[in-house]
Amino acid sequence: MDLMLIVLAIGLMAVLRLFAFPPPGTPMECLTLRQAEDITASGDSIATLRVPFPCRIHQIEAGVEEIDDATDVDIDLENGTVDLCDPLPAADSSAIVAGGVIDTPDTGAEDLAAGDILHMDVDITGGTAPTVVGCWAKVWVTRT
Repeated sequence: MDLMLIVLAIGLMAVLRLFAFPPPGTPMECLTLRQAEDITASGDSIATLRVPFPCRIHQIEAGVEEIDDATDVDIDLENGTVDLCDPLPAADSSAIVAGGVIDTPDTGAEDLAAGDILHMDVDITGGTAPTVVGCWAKVWVTRT
C-alpha cells in the first residue's frame, strides 16, 4: 500500500512538471496584456506591460474575442527581442480558438526581471479588410 502511494505521488509530480506548474500551494499570479481596440493589420507591440517583480513563467495563454475577414491570427509574446513561446494561433481558418491557446515558455525565456517589458505582436493573414477585436494574453507566473 505504501509503495502504491509513493508511485502515485511520483506520477503526480511528473504530471505537474509536464505542465510546468509550480508545486502545490505556491501562489501564482497573472500578468495580463490586452488590446481592446480594433486591429486592422499585423502589428508589433500592440500591447505592452512592465513586469512589476522578478518572476518565473509557468504558462502562457492568448486569444482574440472576434475576427472579421481574416483567415489566421497568430499572437506572439516577447520580452524585448526574446520570444516567450512559439506564436500562438488564436484564430485558424476564420474560426476563433475557444478559450484561447495555452503554451509553456521556451527554454531560456522562463525567468523575468522586474522592469522587463513584455509586448504582444499580432500577425493577421488572409482577407481583404481584416479586423481583429479584443486581443489578450495572460502570463501565469510565480515570484522569484
